[in-house]
Amino acid sequence: MSSSISPLPPTVQRILNIYLNNLPAVFATRYVAAAALVIVLYDWLLNLGDEVRLIYPGRRSMVKMLYIIIRVSTLIGLIVVNYRLAGFRPPLSNFLMSILIPTLQILVIAISNFLLMRRVGPLYGNSWKVVYGLHFLFLISYVATIALSMDLILGLLPGTRYDPLSDCCFTLSTPTRPIAIIYLGPLLLETVVFLMTMYKAYKAARSTAAMPRILQVFFRDGLIHYFGMLTVRVFCIVITFELPLAYGLLGVYLLWAIVTTMTTRLFINFRAVGNKEVEATWGNLPSSDEASELRGREPRVPV
Repeated sequence: MSSSISPLPPTVQRILNIYLNNLPAVFATRYVAAAALVIVLYDWLLNLGDEVRLIYPGRRSMVKMLYIIIRVSTLIGLIVVNYRLAGFRPPLSNFLMSILIPTLQILVIAISNFLLMRRVGPLYGNSWKVVYGLHFLFLISYVATIALSMDLILGLLPGTRYDPLSDCCFTLSTPTRPIAIIYLGPLLLETVVFLMTMYKAYKAARSTAAMPRILQVFFRDGLIHYFGMLTVRVFCIVITFELPLAYGLLGVYLLWAIVTTMTTRLFINFRAVGNKEVEATWGNLPSSDEASELRGREPRVPV
């Protein structure tokens, strides 16, 4: 007596295949998210003494406020993400995971770009063409990033389903355009800021005058920041082309952690040198918030 197993309906088989293929992506994303949280926690503990000494005692300023937003929102966001991926929890709010967390990610990266962008204007004597040109590029790049992100999300929503067995969502939809395009706007802005900074570094290196220490730190850390960000962004872009859609978040949490770590370290180093060379060096950057804060005056150029 023989028995045969009838094949599953095509739709059921397709959903089962997606479920089985997505499980490795869930586990990989879980490990990377945990690593990102460890990076942020370790960096904060490592630099807490410097922050207490150099950042927090200063008077209230836009730079200080944005610095704290980067630090706190990244830590809270990654804790929530890891709690969500851990599997030992009740269902979380769809608004929290699909709207609030991605918004925090974009906000932190935008603040990082904005803070670094504002350091370029004083290098060019606060030329209105440079200042307004960079602000316009910043606005355009993030308007485009947000618009493209919303378009991609809305395109995936119709085929998105919640699977109670894995406690995750998956989608049967295909992106209408390459996901990598959401990384291009910020990458363009960072590249422009980097090239403008390195041009001034090149001119300063060729000058016979001694370069102030604070400018050396700015050029050095700016170089490290750009290539660190470039590496992670290229990693994210490669993932979108080479791996299935389920791996899309694999590099996002790492990018979030690296942005926070490198930006806060740059400003801690900046402040440490600034405390030693206030009058000798900040005269070269007359409009920065830090210079005005250290001198006890209001910034001469409004943000």
